[in-house]
Amino acid sequence: MELIDRYIYAVTKRLPLKQREDIEKELRSLIDDMLASRCAGREPLKEDVIAVLNELGDPAILAAKYRDDKCYLIGPEYFYTYLTVMKTVVITLAAGTAIGHAIGIALEPPEHVFAGIVELIAAVVSGAFQGFAWVTIAFAVMERVNNKDIQNVAKRKWSVSELPKIPKKEELIKPSDPITGIVFSVVFLVVFCLAYRYIGAYFSDGGGIKVIPVFSEQFQNFIPLIIALFCFSVLKESLKLIAGRWTINLGIAVTAINIVLFVISIAVFTNPNVWNGNFVSELDAAGMVPADLDISLDTVFAGLRKGFVALLAFTYGIDAIFALVKGVKYSK
Repeated sequence: MELIDRYIYAVTKRLPLKQREDIEKELRSLIDDMLASRCAGREPLKEDVIAVLNELGDPAILAAKYRDDKCYLIGPEYFYTYLTVMKTVVITLAAGTAIGHAIGIALEPPEHVFAGIVELIAAVVSGAFQGFAWVTIAFAVMERVNNKDIQNVAKRKWSVSELPKIPKKEELIKPSDPITGIVFSVVFLVVFCLAYRYIGAYFSDGGGIKVIPVFSEQFQNFIPLIIALFCFSVLKESLKLIAGRWTINLGIAVTAINIVLFVISIAVFTNPNVWNGNFVSELDAAGMVPADLDISLDTVFAGLRKGFVALLAFTYGIDAIFALVKGVKYSK
């Protein structure tokens, strides 16, 4: 019966993947036994199923009883999504930080090798810890704002009518998609927070490899906004993981976050202070500009800056439209 399938889905979706199959079998057996006891040999009616499911209670509370561990800081509603996001962010951030600092050490070798290694390890540990802290704080706030704590859920009377419908395959959001988005967000953070000095044109002056940076030293003043971009990006992907399927509410939330991301991006990358105003002249001084070049590199560089902003606008716009279309389509 559809109600039983919906109830079991509502319970098992809150459990770790490795537990779902066994608990689904156990739940079906339990519900069958309860129906057999109630109906005394006759065919169960819809009213019997509703009575049994109401007796079992809120799926969120039942799922909490089935879980092997207890999770109170984040809460059972978001805990396993939190673990997924936290592991993705911490591992990617640690790896990205290590690569970023390794590039810096290669381009600007420290006087003492041991000091460079210590600095690298400290940076990796610090980056991983910050990622852990950001994700934990974000999910803790999300838990409180949405008031999904299991104790609050237990205070109200639950009804079978609240059971969600089992989504179709095309409505589901593959976990790999938002996880990939989180990885790209971490890479963006590492590149623009740790390695922005090394984005540019490379040349050899006989004494080693040198870089002419695209961004100015004032870019570091905008790092808090870069961190904000990262946090909102991870929030967007986390909402997709939590929802698990496309809905109109998710589409609106994704669109709103994309608007915020675009506004922050405009504030950062349209500011002339973030760009190296001497980039072209430094290229010329390094002998990297051909003498017979008949186009203005200043014009090209300005065009590239505008193109970068346009690319961000296009990316956020497409993502917002996609989310809204999917949300509207599958909420009908």
